[in-house]
Amino acid sequence: MPNRSQLSSSSARGNKIYISNLHYKVDDEDLEMVFSDCGRKRLESARVHFDEKGRSLGTGEVIFAREEDVVAAVNKYSGRILDGRPLKIQLLREEGNTNANK
Repeated sequence: MPNRSQLSSSSARGNKIYISNLHYKVDDEDLEMVFSDCGRKRLESARVHFDEKGRSLGTGEVIFAREEDVVAAVNKYSGRILDGRPLKIQLLREEGNTNANK
């Protein structure tokens, strides 16, 4: 889970989700494709986290331009299967707390 210092200014507004349980083959483009329908093509970024050897950590983050798109993404994709694994999504807030953990 990211710590407080890793939160961007967008996440401070509640526009960032943290995704875990990703299959190791999921990449940035996959995340962007999945979540772009919630962001109405207004995603700020979508990225998978990798270790220093380039292996997926099974986590990622998506930052949306609007908070209402984040809520739509959490509601639509929490628990949905992506490449055989259920997505675990947490909405990040300024304080580093999560208020959506489905």
